[in-house]
Amino acid sequence: MKESIPFPTKNVEEWIDFQRRQQSRRIVSPEEVDDMIQAFDIDDYRQHIDEARRRLEASQRFEDPDSVPIKISVSGSYFCKLNDGEYRSDANLRDYYSNMDLDFQVQLKGHRWSFEELRDDRTGCGLRAELGPVGEGVLFGFKIIHPDDTSPWIVRELETKEDIQEFIRTEIPHPEDHPGLKFVRELDEQVKERVESAGGDLSAGTGIGIHPPLSASCALMEPTKVVKLMYRDPELVHSFFEKLAREKIRLHEYEDEIAGRRRESFGLADDHMLMLSPDQYREFEMPYVTRMYDRFGPKGRRLHGDGPNDHLFELLADEVKLTDMDIGGFSSLRRAVEGLKGKVNFSGGLNCKDFYTGTSFDHVRSRLDQCISLAGMGAGYQIAIGGETYVGVDPVLLRRAVAYVREAGKLPRG
Repeated sequence: MKESIPFPTKNVEEWIDFQRRQQSRRIVSPEEVDDMIQAFDIDDYRQHIDEARRRLEASQRFEDPDSVPIKISVSGSYFCKLNDGEYRSDANLRDYYSNMDLDFQVQLKGHRWSFEELRDDRTGCGLRAELGPVGEGVLFGFKIIHPDDTSPWIVRELETKEDIQEFIRTEIPHPEDHPGLKFVRELDEQVKERVESAGGDLSAGTGIGIHPPLSASCALMEPTKVVKLMYRDPELVHSFFEKLAREKIRLHEYEDEIAGRRRESFGLADDHMLMLSPDQYREFEMPYVTRMYDRFGPKGRRLHGDGPNDHLFELLADEVKLTDMDIGGFSSLRRAVEGLKGKVNFSGGLNCKDFYTGTSFDHVRSRLDQCISLAGMGAGYQIAIGGETYVGVDPVLLRRAVAYVREAGKLPRG
């Protein structure tokens, strides 16, 4: 057996160094942020939240609510460039993903806009120190770069079979001792203390996400090379995926241990599953995904995919046995209805390109009418932009879309 390879600590130390420098910068006034935290009272929106919760819970029981739910996936990165009336932000995304006070300022403006102007079916909000899509880079010690005004990127350092073999032999520190994960836990405590000391009553924290093996591998290696290896060296791919799955499971088991709980609902984001045929998914991804769901999701199995995932819907419903799915922005809603309806709660049907600035509301209305007519009856469905709502989407169109669904999507329909 070949000798194990030490963990590449240097890359993680560089990322921690960058984060510490950025977190200490005074980009916005902490005193102003404290005032915003103290002034934000989630109970101001209690009636709206209760109505949304009743609507969503009825739909999740596959019962018709009073109207088809609509939930728009706006979050911090979208709020960074929000421009709608008095709600304005123009934050550099690089700073947003590395400075706690800026995060809070941007998020609080965005939360107010969401509850007071957008008024979709959201049931709460919180404050987070946002770190961006860096999970695999931190956990596995890959280099992370921070371009101007965009999210951070993991450098895909794996290029050859030999690179993968070395990666498999690399000793990943236990989560308790991992320097990057220790930094994230410390930052999580700082976030909670910061919000509490400012008199806030919102949930607060931070964390990093790790994808299931396919998308995790595509964070570390070019996706086309991963798929080619499935044909050329399937045993190596399984060894690669086993390493990725084992470390993800170990991380979540440690999280449960220090939290003193055993989670019963579990979500995955499998952005790259669209590349696989059903047979490839069964062979290469499903064994690891179902292992995670069996361990962490006995009562709830959630999945996001970028799409188009049309060819996998029946498999995901009948074999993986999902309870909830975001079908992504590029999947066919008709195929989702055929494969998921009545078995899986699902959301989607809209794409960011339906809402970019300059789009007519007539186009938006036609897309919403399609969502209502195809999937609105029989519940178990939320109208949504699949995945994330990107910068450049017109907030006025989003507001008009929610208001339209409130009238056009009333249930039961005659």
